[in-house]
Amino acid sequence: MSNASKALSNKLRRIYAPIPGIYQITNEINGKRYIGMSKNIYKRWVSHFANLRCNIHSNKRLQDDFNLYGITGFAFKILKEVKNVDYLIFFEKVYIRKLNKDFDYNLKDFTFNEEQKKTNLEYFHEYIYNKWLLPEEPNYDFKKYLIYKKEDKEEILKNAIDNGVMNVCKSKMSFQKIIKYMQSNMGYTIDEHRHEYKRCKVIRKFDP
Repeated sequence: MSNASKALSNKLRRIYAPIPGIYQITNEINGKRYIGMSKNIYKRWVSHFANLRCNIHSNKRLQDDFNLYGITGFAFKILKEVKNVDYLIFFEKVYIRKLNKDFDYNLKDFTFNEEQKKTNLEYFHEYIYNKWLLPEEPNYDFKKYLIYKKEDKEEILKNAIDNGVMNVCKSKMSFQKIIKYMQSNMGYTIDEHRHEYKRCKVIRKFDP
């Protein structure tokens, strides 16, 4: 293979390299959505639409609407690229839980039960993601996400303890230790901020 051919081949590999993450198929006529995850989003997209065109898709509700509206009635979108594929299922659940059930093609029920809330580390991630992580959408109330009140720090600490975030004795855990652990071991980006002369923490990003 010539150098030019090798260069072109490498360029095409970079362009069409597998992208792991969360995707969404939206019915632009009625607003319903299907959310999924894949280690190779574009390959999964091709598989979805091949099955829909052949009328063999496993999701009957999605298939019925595809038969009714056709391919032009649907849009495909990447919601989030996930570098660590171990977190694909977690982020899929996060996005599915955000859906209005009246506009949801997904068949899975990802609602936490009470026992999971007591034991599952995943619940801690979801608690932080929904309550303290700065939203991806614009025009949010920044002050709402500032962590400086004693009761907020205690709530975060309690969630970390209840869900086994750190494998240390409960008496040795503190809010500051949890914050440092979240930054160094869990993929959170946490900044310092000042509000009304008070030092605050802001959880800007979760990228495990």
